[in-house]
Amino acid sequence: MTPDEVLEELYLGPDKFFRIVDVAVLRVLRDRCVVFVRVSGHPPASFADTWNQPKGSGPFKQLESLAIQVE
Repeated sequence: MTPDEVLEELYLGPDKFFRIVDVAVLRVLRDRCVVFVRVSGHPPASFADTWNQPKGSGPFKQLESLAIQVE
């Protein structure tokens, strides 16, 4: 998916958010990065009910890849 397509899928509206959105860099190419994105199975909720750890990150949870391919 393109970044715009991902944002289109992730945006639920101004008052409704996925509670956790996992994000991890998988591959670094010369002109772009390949990123893994997954939403949790939790029902959407208000922004106050998202993961938000560390504070200010909102629903986004950074995952550490075991290996990142660099090309």
